[in-house]
Amino acid sequence: MRTVFISSVSGSDHPRRVLSDKGPLRVVIPAHDPYAGLVESFCRQRGWECRRIERHVVGDVELPLGSPFVFVVSLRPIYRGATATVYEASTEDTVIILKQIPLDVGMDHPVKYLLASQEAKLWVDLRSPWTVPVLGTGTTPSAIWIAMERMDATLDRALETLDASALSLVLADACRGLAFLHEAGWVHMDVKPQNIFVHQGRGRLGDFSAMWRRGVCLPISLRALTPRYADPRLLRPEGRILKAVPEFDVYSMGVVLRELVEKG
Repeated sequence: MRTVFISSVSGSDHPRRVLSDKGPLRVVIPAHDPYAGLVESFCRQRGWECRRIERHVVGDVELPLGSPFVFVVSLRPIYRGATATVYEASTEDTVIILKQIPLDVGMDHPVKYLLASQEAKLWVDLRSPWTVPVLGTGTTPSAIWIAMERMDATLDRALETLDASALSLVLADACRGLAFLHEAGWVHMDVKPQNIFVHQGRGRLGDFSAMWRRGVCLPISLRALTPRYADPRLLRPEGRILKAVPEFDVYSMGVVLRELVEKG
């Protein structure tokens, strides 16, 4: 029996989906949804299971009421940073990645909150064959959440398994990803091996947390830069203002390529 999430505020998960599905289904719907009673009655008529939920908590972590978050049955933290935590999340039939951006960390400056909200929106808006696939976004009272497909590895961890031909393909894909972002009007701002992912032999760009609109100024002190890969112009004293330009990403990719050449 398939489990589906239904919500009147979602186009893809709207209650009309239940009316057109032959089932059998196991339906999950927010308890406060205005269609909850109707959906529950419809499921009862068809002999389907319907569960209303007020919250979805796994362990001590509250997840958003939305797909794919409501299907998560277990969480394992795989990275804890200053502004985000990344989990490996198991559902009934697969494993995905969840990124939690707490709203009480560094929110003293409104721009930082906007960056967190922007990142979630960008994952949805900037879908491409060269970026990590996003499965959904959502919020809880304390965090913004992003759900993504699990990749095989990051470039720095996959190097030993890639021959020259495979590595060239991964890097070409990453460059195509940068070209796609630049064409869409964005600059990644944090290109490095840890943000280039390898999956099924192809490359994908990830981590949009530092991304900024092309041609728009942002105080350097608010950029999540990695000095080792950053354009030297970005390492000037705090308070200097620069516009985000594609050349920043090109420089960073050049550093990545130089390191790979030096490693042989």
